[in-house]
Amino acid sequence: MIGYPNGGVGTGDVSSGRIKLLEDKDKDGFYETSTIFAEGLRFPIGLFPWKKGLIVANAPDLIYLEDTNNDGKADSSKVLFTGFHTYNIQQMLNSFRWGLDNQIHAVAGSNGGTITSKENPKMAPVELRGRGIRFRPDIPDSLDPVTGGGQYGLTMDSFGALFSSTNSQHLRHMVLPDDQIRRNPYLAVGSMALDIPEHGAACKVFRISPFEAWRVERTSRRKSSELAKKLPATELVPGGYSTSSCSPLLLDSDSVQAPYRDSIIICEPANNAILRDVLEPKGVTFVSRRGDPEKEFLASTDNWFRPVHLNLCLDGSILVLDFYR
Repeated sequence: MIGYPNGGVGTGDVSSGRIKLLEDKDKDGFYETSTIFAEGLRFPIGLFPWKKGLIVANAPDLIYLEDTNNDGKADSSKVLFTGFHTYNIQQMLNSFRWGLDNQIHAVAGSNGGTITSKENPKMAPVELRGRGIRFRPDIPDSLDPVTGGGQYGLTMDSFGALFSSTNSQHLRHMVLPDDQIRRNPYLAVGSMALDIPEHGAACKVFRISPFEAWRVERTSRRKSSELAKKLPATELVPGGYSTSSCSPLLLDSDSVQAPYRDSIIICEPANNAILRDVLEPKGVTFVSRRGDPEKEFLASTDNWFRPVHLNLCLDGSILVLDFYR
C-alpha cells in the first residue's frame, strides 16, 4: 500500500494497491531490485503463487494475475470469483493456504458475501457470512464454504486441522467441518470454532515496550465515558493484552528444533510482540499453553515494531513482516 485505501469500489477514485516483485539478483542477501508486478488494486491482502502468476485476494474480487511474457509484470488479469464484502477492511478475504484436499483455503472474516463465479455464471451463489472458503483455481464453480471464525491468518497442521485468530481471540481451532454439518439442514449448530488457549482468548501479553502516549490518553477518555460500560476490560487499559492478534503460524517442520517444534506463534502488533503457544491434543480438539511463563517468543522495546505476518522458511527460519509504524 502506498497510502490508505480510500479509492476503489464505489468511490470513482483510482485504487492505490500494488504488488511488487523484489529480487536479490547479486545474491548478497539484500533485495536491490523492485518491479511493480501489478497496480490499481483496491486492497491486495492475500497472495498465492499459481502457474505463471498469482492468485490475489482483492475484495470484492478473487483474481488471477499472470505474467505471460516473463518481464516481471502482470499483463493478464482474470476474476475467478466475486461478491466478497468490503464494508469492514479488517474482515476481508485473506490468507491463502494449500490444503491436504488439494484445494486452496482462505479466511473471509466476518464480512462474508454472496459469491458468484465470473467464469461460470451458472454457479449457484454461495453465502459466506462468518465462514471461510476453499476452491480449485482451475475449476470455475469449485468454491465451497468452510468453517470460519478467523479474522486474519490461517495455519494448518499435518492432518489438516485449521487454526486462525481474531484481534481479541489469539488462537482458534476450526473444530467442526462446515461441509459435514451442512449434510443435516435441520441441525442447529452454534460456533464451529473454539478458543483453545488455557490462559484465555484475550490473554495477558508480557510486552517490554512503553505504552504509547495516545493509548494512555485514549484509555483515560474511554474509562470516563459511557463507552466504558460496553467495552471489555482488555480495552480499558493502554496495553498488555492481546487486542491485535493475527497471522498464526504452526512450527511443524522437521527443520524446527525443540522446544519450538509444534508451537504456534501469533503476531501481536499492538503490543510490539510475537506470542507462542504450545499445542496439546484434547479429545477432538486441542488446548494451547504458554510457551514461556512470563515472557513472549519475541518482544521489542521499539513501539514501531509491528509484526503482521509470519511464514516458515525451508531452513526452519521464520520470516516476519514488520509493518513498522
